Amino acid sequence: MTELWRIKKCDLPAWLNIWREEYELWGARPEGPVMRYGPVADATELVLQVRTRDSAKNMFFPATETMFSFRHDEQGLELNQQLPELKARLLVGLPSCDLQALLVMDNVFGGGGHADPYYSGRRQYTVVVGVACEPGEFFFCQDFGFGPDTPTGADLFLWDDGSNWLAQAFSEAGARLLQAGDWEKVQATVPNRSGPGGWVSADSVARLRERFDDPRWERLGERCLGCGACAYVCPTCHCFDIDDMPHGLEGGERYRRWDTCAFAGFTAAAGHNPRPDQTGRIRQRVMHKLVYGDFRSDRSLCVGCGRCVAACPAGIDIRAIAREAVREKKEVKAGA
Repeated sequence: MTELWRIKKCDLPAWLNIWREEYELWGARPEGPVMRYGPVADATELVLQVRTRDSAKNMFFPATETMFSFRHDEQGLELNQQLPELKARLLVGLPSCDLQALLVMDNVFGGGGHADPYYSGRRQYTVVVGVACEPGEFFFCQDFGFGPDTPTGADLFLWDDGSNWLAQAFSEAGARLLQAGDWEKVQATVPNRSGPGGWVSADSVARLRERFDDPRWERLGERCLGCGACAYVCPTCHCFDIDDMPHGLEGGERYRRWDTCAFAGFTAAAGHNPRPDQTGRIRQRVMHKLVYGDFRSDRSLCVGCGRCVAACPAGIDIRAIAREAVREKKEVKAGA
């Protein structure tokens, strides 16, 4: 049994609204036909335990942002860094997969002693409330060592307890949130729906590593449209390109925008492209997510959210690619 805090579900919006004077309130809410993360004027607009089409990545790493402006005149070159306006934000409702993804992004943009000021500033000003989700059709987070009840990465985490929410704080910021509202202390058992989901395993990763030149990549390359939808909805894809936008002859701005290894020009440089076809590009994406990983933190770059599976117009399923690799290995052994 663990000491937790309990609140009636009907009282949660009122508790969140208490903090609106101090924080901008963000979370999943309807945007046309889909659910997306964004700001809300009132906590009653939030929808918890729902699949969002996009991850919360855009909150910290926007699809396009200006890095600095520049101006040139007779006196020389003037540069003005355009750092984001930082506001305290309360992000509510992140599932475990998106919490794990934030840890990956924290390492990418804040690790190695060289913090990205654009990402890190937004991240430091955001308090995250996670929530245990109900795994859906495309989820496979349990294949990566955690499950839908895992609170790692949250300041405060909520578990569904019927007509109530159970909560536990994991930071000073999270504990402070519990100082307001109709919370009561209780002794309860924290749910733990963990264990392998059956799609991605150590065997499948090892087998994929051996299959770099397998002809199956060609068949996947023929199907891949190179649209980049998988990378844009992925919570851990972090590649970007940098361009200059002129404003007349005297100046302009430098900005960065999301990029992806699925695009034909991603690796093109000096008139040469080492990945000249979609075969090499789809292979790179799958291998980067499941095999290469993030060597600096020993953390998988796939968190099993399944968004890429749902978004792919060609029906390419990274889970099926991993499972097929193991199935083929077993068939080879059986025929030996």
